[in-house]
Amino acid sequence: MDVRFVRLSPEDAERILSGNTTGYTVIDLDQREREMDSFQGLQDRYVEGRQNGVYNHVYEAERDMHHRFGIDFERTPKFEYGELRPLYEPERQTPAPVLNPVQIGKLETVKKGAKVDPEVALIQMVEDNLRNLTTKEERDFLQKRINSYKKEIEDLVPETNSTRLVRDRKMLGLMLNRIALNTKSDVLPKGKARKNVIMEDLPGSFFVESNEEEFGNKPIHEFSVIGNQALTKHGESVEKYSKKHGVDPLLVATIMYMEESRGYYDKPLSLVDKNKSILPMNINTEYWGTKFGSRKDLKDPSKNIEAGVMMIREIYDHLPEGNNSVAVVATLYNSINKTKVSEYGVRATRVYSEFKKQNP
Repeated sequence: MDVRFVRLSPEDAERILSGNTTGYTVIDLDQREREMDSFQGLQDRYVEGRQNGVYNHVYEAERDMHHRFGIDFERTPKFEYGELRPLYEPERQTPAPVLNPVQIGKLETVKKGAKVDPEVALIQMVEDNLRNLTTKEERDFLQKRINSYKKEIEDLVPETNSTRLVRDRKMLGLMLNRIALNTKSDVLPKGKARKNVIMEDLPGSFFVESNEEEFGNKPIHEFSVIGNQALTKHGESVEKYSKKHGVDPLLVATIMYMEESRGYYDKPLSLVDKNKSILPMNINTEYWGTKFGSRKDLKDPSKNIEAGVMMIREIYDHLPEGNNSVAVVATLYNSINKTKVSEYGVRATRVYSEFKKQNP
């Protein structure tokens, strides 16, 4: 099935609204609200249309369909309902663009056999409105994503087992929707919004600027002996959980070293159970609550290390390609609110490089 969206001509729109729907299958979203609890209703209509030799769909967009089905339902030219149903539950979808009367028009469709670019109207609208974003870095990042999206659109097929791909598609849908509606984009969450993204498993990319002012030299408060002792003690757990969660073990080792070599200040408080963060991965239970485990669990070094690996995985999954370096991951591990690579992140890059030389 080839699904495409274009703006109807005034003549076609008037004809369809008057009831002459020859050559089209019309889906009334108000009716869908009443009788379609899942994809079944749409699937039934698709099957019916297919039996009648009609493959085109006109979506009456009094209600925003993208609030129910998300970007892959609307913008994937080739798909099968059976493949998508287990993955895309309407109530879980992030708003995606298209089919909004404010954006492009009340009715959108394409005549059978017509050759049109389904992206033209939306992409142009997006590019025209990039100026609404606050920084050049954000504009460049989003433009890169849009360019990539243009190239992918003809063969964009969801991989049903890829959590990261699903989250990425949702994020891109939200991004395009906000820009097309001429509003500020919140798909690059900052500050407390990032914490919420991780706590609630929401879509969103964390953008972190580079930092040319830091050099990564070892500070006087970093005790390498303590850091190296921790790595010797917990090396097997680092390997085990890195493999389990698909994380670079040298990155995990780097962050463990950083936390142990600098996190000793909190150890005396652990004697009376008043420390906010628990080593060896220094998970801040006051900040993260039980997202990565309870205080009791995190006192077990093995569970603590797995929790740290899970946090690294969470951070990495929210970083766009090209903005997911060791420095960025380490910076956000140390402080999820950072918008610029910190001294900690630059130093972690140096440590990682040293570890890589030792473990070619």
